[in-house]
Amino acid sequence: NKGALLAFITQVVYGIRGFVFDSKTKTPLSGVIIHVHGIQHNVTTYRDGDFFRLLSPGIYDITAERIGYESETKYNIFVTNQSSTYIEFKLNRIEFYDNKQNSSVIKILYNQSKAFIHRPVFFLTITIICVLIFSVIFGIVIFYIRRRRSRSSYRIFTNSQPYEQLTQDDDNAPLVHQTNGHKIVRNTHVNPSESEDNADEETLFSVKNDVPMIV
Repeated sequence: NKGALLAFITQVVYGIRGFVFDSKTKTPLSGVIIHVHGIQHNVTTYRDGDFFRLLSPGIYDITAERIGYESETKYNIFVTNQSSTYIEFKLNRIEFYDNKQNSSVIKILYNQSKAFIHRPVFFLTITIICVLIFSVIFGIVIFYIRRRRSRSSYRIFTNSQPYEQLTQDDDNAPLVHQTNGHKIVRNTHVNPSESEDNADEETLFSVKNDVPMIV
């Protein structure tokens, strides 16, 4: 029984072990996920960045990944049945996460937007006010356009109307009328000389009619 127990104990130490560090600061990283390709069960590093994983002898590809860091993969890691294989990962920090100012600003904006959305009454009030403002502006624009159209149509209508007769003389003849778009004004003033000549002609004609004809 002692031999079987010793054999079992020696088999327990088979696998991989190692540490994960930050590539710049050289500090150990905790919470790093150690993933062995082809095996579903993962392990994570402890507070000092150390890890241990039991594996049967063979060749494996192993990946270390953590939020805020670029993942790193070790290929063709050979595991023997003599002792555990030592692996060391050095992860590079992503610059976005390295900038504390950007991360703090994003966090503040996220909290503000979250608080704003979680206040439905205030959010609904702002939405209603915006809708009313856009409605008023749209109504003013429509009213202005219609008013301009009505004015232009009225001007076109008045310019297309013909001249109406202003007054008439004794013979019911229009003083002003339009022919082919031109105004014609009839002269109602008669020269005195013309009226006297007409009167003389009428007198002579009447005298001649009164003289009897001698046969």
